[in-house]
Amino acid sequence: VISYYKGLKGVSYNFTSDVNKEYFDILLHDLLLQHPIVLPTITGNIQTVVYEKTKSICMQFKHLVEDNRLSELFYKDNRKPDETDWQMLLYTVADTYKVAANLDVSITREDNPGVGEIDFHITCGSKQIQSLKLNVTSNDKFRFMVIELN
Repeated sequence: VISYYKGLKGVSYNFTSDVNKEYFDILLHDLLLQHPIVLPTITGNIQTVVYEKTKSICMQFKHLVEDNRLSELFYKDNRKPDETDWQMLLYTVADTYKVAANLDVSITREDNPGVGEIDFHITCGSKQIQSLKLNVTSNDKFRFMVIELN
């Protein structure tokens, strides 16, 4: 076994471009570990608690995209991300923090995000408490995204 292992030839891979997206999950996981979310300790009615936690997740997502270059995932090889890319990334980050922090909420993506008024529902129990809508402008003069909490 040892002689077989010594005879193996390594296969080079460009981790920077990662065209096969083989290491995307690993890189995202490492990034989230390096930048843990700080959730507020809130008491009060459940709507206020879920709103504040949802807001914290959105602010952490904003921090990762704007201050820690998470957006570079989409701009490799002159690629231009569309709104669905950003929505899926927000969902990934939110769901990862939800699981990591053991939050008692459910985050549900809409079947056809980007078209309707709501992209995500955030619920606790059987009640819809928060809804999120992520909008990205395509205007060259204003490049930003807006996350609406309802």
